[in-house]
Amino acid sequence: MKLFLVITITILVTSIVYAQEKIENFNDVKELELSFSLKSTIQLNKIENNPSLEFIKATLSFFPREDYRQRVINEQTSSNPQVPVEREDNTLIFKWTSIDEENTNKIEYGINSKVITKNEFIKITKEIKFPIRNLDNSLIEYTKATEFIDITPEIEAKAYELIGTETDLYKTVFKIADWTKNNIKYDLSTLTANVVQKSSWVLKNKEGVCDELTNLFISMLRSVGIPARFVSGMVYSNLDYKFGPHGWAEVYFPEYGWIPFDITFGQYGWIDPSHVKLKDDVDSGSPTAEYNWRGYGLDLKVEDIKIETNYGRIGEKFISPLTISIDPYKKSAGPESFVPLLVAVGNPTDYYISTSVVIKKAPELTENNVKQVLLKPKETKTIGWIIKVPENIEEGYIYTAELEATTDYGDMATSQIKYSNEYDYFNKESADKIIESLKERETKSTFTSLQISCSGDKQLYYSNETATIKCQITSQEEIKNFDFCIKDKCQGLSLAPGETKTIEQKFTSIMAEKIAIIAEDNKRVKYVYLDLKVIGVPDLYVTEFRPNAVNFKDDVEITFLINIDTPIKDLELQFEDGNKLVIGDLKDSRGVNIKTNGRSLVNGLKFQAKYRDEGNKEYEKDMAVPVNVKNIPWYAKIILAILDLF
Repeated sequence: MKLFLVITITILVTSIVYAQEKIENFNDVKELELSFSLKSTIQLNKIENNPSLEFIKATLSFFPREDYRQRVINEQTSSNPQVPVEREDNTLIFKWTSIDEENTNKIEYGINSKVITKNEFIKITKEIKFPIRNLDNSLIEYTKATEFIDITPEIEAKAYELIGTETDLYKTVFKIADWTKNNIKYDLSTLTANVVQKSSWVLKNKEGVCDELTNLFISMLRSVGIPARFVSGMVYSNLDYKFGPHGWAEVYFPEYGWIPFDITFGQYGWIDPSHVKLKDDVDSGSPTAEYNWRGYGLDLKVEDIKIETNYGRIGEKFISPLTISIDPYKKSAGPESFVPLLVAVGNPTDYYISTSVVIKKAPELTENNVKQVLLKPKETKTIGWIIKVPENIEEGYIYTAELEATTDYGDMATSQIKYSNEYDYFNKESADKIIESLKERETKSTFTSLQISCSGDKQLYYSNETATIKCQITSQEEIKNFDFCIKDKCQGLSLAPGETKTIEQKFTSIMAEKIAIIAEDNKRVKYVYLDLKVIGVPDLYVTEFRPNAVNFKDDVEITFLINIDTPIKDLELQFEDGNKLVIGDLKDSRGVNIKTNGRSLVNGLKFQAKYRDEGNKEYEKDMAVPVNVKNIPWYAKIILAILDLF
């Protein structure tokens, strides 16, 4: 039997923040309480003697709005000199008609608001047909070209190319949104960072910032008759961990109203609660404020508007309705292999849900680690990536790499893949075919006539056990020549009307996962997922033992890490000198600190570990860590030699 060393590797796809903890996003909180402030100054400069001023009017269109996900709980305007504020056509109007031109050299105004934003989205429960028919006259302007949201033959052609034969409005909008995100480079270093560019420029140059991505998205929607408008606001970003100006879109869905789509953030049909809506408009280039004045002998200079947004109270955790699992197509692979990585996301609700799926931990991926998925009611989809196994793997080692995937709403799934020189090689061509088959399934209809019921032969498994999965397949109609797969084990089947067939498959070295069961022919597909409860067999080991050497006559303080590769409960360490250390539950690693002397370490640090696994099975493990004890007296060596005889 060949002896292998086992090495666990964790590879983070995203960056790690080592400084003080900072909030990455607010996707998984129910609501936020935010403070918003805006202020500006109008400078009055006298350029002639005896100046005269009839009026100055500032029309502000940039302030928090009320809608289904945003509520203004306090709003206060301010001005100096003080004037009453009027509301008119979604604007706030500050108008000064009596000013001491000789003694007043500036005018100040602003607004302060407290806002509650919610992690809430409009639940679309049924398919809305595309193209949209009988559009209300009030929405026509949101299907027309504007200065920055222009519509060209190239934009229209690209939109129809992306849509294809799609007749579901949500899917149509999703396809255009996802293409825009994945094909227009977000680049703050371009000239678009300070000057808004037209949609036609963005399509040609394939770059921009949030305004440009949103402009092009809206242009393509409008070119095929879908009403869409530009939204201006503030949003929290983990690029600098603060709020800044941002632009996104709202798309009109008949019977449901305006639905938000943030292309930059990959949030299609919802936006996280750090989004503060301040304005919506038919175009993206409209000003934040407009100024009118009448007088002579004065020159007016308007300073830049200063906006600040901060979060205060953070609400409870948002409970995601989604399910997620992650599973490599092969549990083990040889060096330089290409292994499909499959993430299944399920939507048990009766409404559409869109989410990003992010691979947080994995070996090298062949593409971006983030993908978006749209799920219809009760739908489950599998998304694929390809893992590239490292080339340089030392002989005699088995490497274990952690896999982790998350959704926008905080769902997380984990798994593992092992690689070694002893395992089989898988080529890229085979991996590409598997990923391509996932994309092809997107276009297939559902096998509505099939009923599939699957179960395991046990309620609970250990990871070194064999699981037998049994499935019963019944059809209401005749189905010829379809494939039935449990994980990667497939066979061809045919069923007569009312016929039931039973299929069994055995799997070894299983892990906690959703087992994908797929029935598929050329035109139809049906997924069923089976949850297996699997407990890893705990393996306790010691690392980072310090100090490396001790003197025989010295009192010493020993530190080390006690590690476990799967969670355990009620861990106790019983040392040879009679001391006992109660650690309790352990999920990964725990530091241990003990005081002893060099005499007791001559034969190493020895102790017995007692613990239970998640299935309450009890374990006892004798452990010994060799210690380099120096300056052992001659008499002690004789005594130790005698003791070794027994």
